[in-house]
Amino acid sequence: MKINEYWELVEKARKSADDPADAHAVAESLKEIIKTMDLESIKGVANAYTQLTRAAYSLQLWGAAYVINDGCSDDGFDDFIGWLIGQGKKTYEMALADPDWLAEVEVEADDAYCEDMLAVATQAYKELTGGYPTDLKELTGGYPTDLTVFPPPELGPIWDFDDDKEMRRRYPKLCKKFM
Repeated sequence: MKINEYWELVEKARKSADDPADAHAVAESLKEIIKTMDLESIKGVANAYTQLTRAAYSLQLWGAAYVINDGCSDDGFDDFIGWLIGQGKKTYEMALADPDWLAEVEVEADDAYCEDMLAVATQAYKELTGGYPTDLKELTGGYPTDLTVFPPPELGPIWDFDDDKEMRRRYPKLCKKFM
């Protein structure tokens, strides 16, 4: 599945979700859409999600997640990326270009995470077949129920997320909104 096709599915899910800003509702809607697809297409959805996750896996974005969610573990960052993808293509692309831009997004502090989005394709596959495909396990690093990034890409030079001065320098808008 091409990335643009994946984004079309996300937008369709956002339109049919009760609250398009709620990534959990979007994930549930997306799962229902995916369940209408053939099994190979569902694997394509999983692959597209993994590609988007890998592209978003940066220290700059992780720092933004840290500010918004008042801390962010490695699992929490995967959940943050799930939330971000659930916000749609425009928000995702703007955040990757400038993580501080996320101050423009309507989200409550400590609410920018969506573990449900990580498992949409695998859960749809399981509901349709009763099990997980072996090759999807390989795609996800052996973790069949979530599509976290294994191994993670290099993050680059690390700084102290608990250094308020440094975080305010890097994320002035986010810090003003959330700190």
